[in-house]
Amino acid sequence: MGESKIKITVDKEQLIPAARRVAAVLKRSNEPVVRLEANDNKLKLRAASDGVGKIKEEIPLESHTGGEIVVGVNGQYLLNTITGHPDPKITIGFIDPLNPIVTKGTNHIAIVLPIRLQDNGDKAA
Repeated sequence: MGESKIKITVDKEQLIPAARRVAAVLKRSNEPVVRLEANDNKLKLRAASDGVGKIKEEIPLESHTGGEIVVGVNGQYLLNTITGHPDPKITIGFIDPLNPIVTKGTNHIAIVLPIRLQDNGDKAA
């Protein structure tokens, strides 16, 4: 695994409720894909589920280096990873949309594997 090209830092207390709301939309979905977009000093979380609808959450970034990124992840895996982080700030590192996403804190590191998004933007609108 290479060095992260894009790094963002978010406040855990803002990210967890947003991730919970997005994961709730996906509870009954066969495709639990959350689309993460880091740009414009915001992290956007988007998801869609047949019969439930669409959701879009935005939280501000504490810091952002390396450009924009759009990546798909399993919503529940993301929620489990960030909920278990002991630090109030989480740094998330991306290489590209198909490589593992690394979350880091002071004494904690975790990896979330991406899900390939379809060219049409996937169901995670």
